[in-house]
Amino acid sequence: MKKKLILGVSLLFGTFFSQAQTKTIVYQELKTASGAATGSGMFFGASMTVDSITVTFAGPSTKWLGLGFGTSMSGTDALIYTSSGGSQNWWDYYMGSTSSGSVVKDATQDWKIKSNTVVGSLRTVVATRKLNTGDAKDAVINYNGSTLNLVWGRSSGSSYVLADHGGSNRAFGISLAWVLPDVTPPTLTATSPTDNATGVATTQNLTATFSETVVLGTGTISLYSATNTLVESYTLPSSNVTVNGATITINPTNILSDSSDYYLLISSTAIKDVAGNFYTGLALPTDWNFTTATAQHSTGVNEVFEKKIVKVTNSAIQIFANASSYQYQIIDLQGNIIKEKNNVQVDSIIHFSEFKPSVYILTLSNNGQVIQRKFVVQ
Repeated sequence: MKKKLILGVSLLFGTFFSQAQTKTIVYQELKTASGAATGSGMFFGASMTVDSITVTFAGPSTKWLGLGFGTSMSGTDALIYTSSGGSQNWWDYYMGSTSSGSVVKDATQDWKIKSNTVVGSLRTVVATRKLNTGDAKDAVINYNGSTLNLVWGRSSGSSYVLADHGGSNRAFGISLAWVLPDVTPPTLTATSPTDNATGVATTQNLTATFSETVVLGTGTISLYSATNTLVESYTLPSSNVTVNGATITINPTNILSDSSDYYLLISSTAIKDVAGNFYTGLALPTDWNFTTATAQHSTGVNEVFEKKIVKVTNSAIQIFANASSYQYQIIDLQGNIIKEKNNVQVDSIIHFSEFKPSVYILTLSNNGQVIQRKFVVQ
């Protein structure tokens, strides 16, 4: 019984939380009387909680302005800036019909004006009220509704006195969609190398792909050896970490060691989606770990072969043909081929002056044997 009660409370709280999110309508220009998307000079945006709505409404500052909640110009609840009782202000009105004489100020003013500003020729009001005021003349706004129906009107001239606006100074049938905020954080969907991978190239970049487009935050991404020794750490933003859509690429500064175990940790503020929801991160050595490949040139005949065929000086690498053909390739840490030759049958000298300062990898093959060596040009 106790478990069922706890579950019931949990479900109730989850339902309330999902309903308690603030919905929004992005601030935008309202359509014209003819239905054009731009050119009206009237603007609207809103936010809504489970019990109240806040609107931002703007239009020309030299005339009366009206914002209605409904589908037509009659039988509509409205917020209007006009002259009334010797003063100009925003008032709660009810439009009984399309005639200006049937536009009547409500006995109870339910809108609370938070600001009324004029910048240049544009007047902007920010106002709030309950979704259901209990007033029969006020529109009841449904939190669970997907759209909000609006009308607008304004004076045909420079006047704050309510009068007929004419056919071109009003619009109705406006329906704007409510949007729920994105509160879902991105999740990790794939990595390269994969978790627990073996035989990983020591020069491979590390990539992580997420469930949605991501951007870098201000946290850290750290690479550790299996002995919990920090190998490299990147404080974001970092030139070692780039983003392309839903994928981040980590380019280690140094080549990793052969036959070694590594793992990555990602802080909880390192990666987020475009809405600002942070990826939870990787906190355990077992979350994303891998083992690098065994070197192909470690002992035995390759070592002898290397001494016979390659000589490294302070200014160049010399490759000796030794009466047999060979091929070599030099790449940078991004995998770009810098220099490559095949079926070479004469000695070669590769001068370091040919390269920009960086770290490079030489792969040399001869009669089925392979040498792979890193060298640094300073």
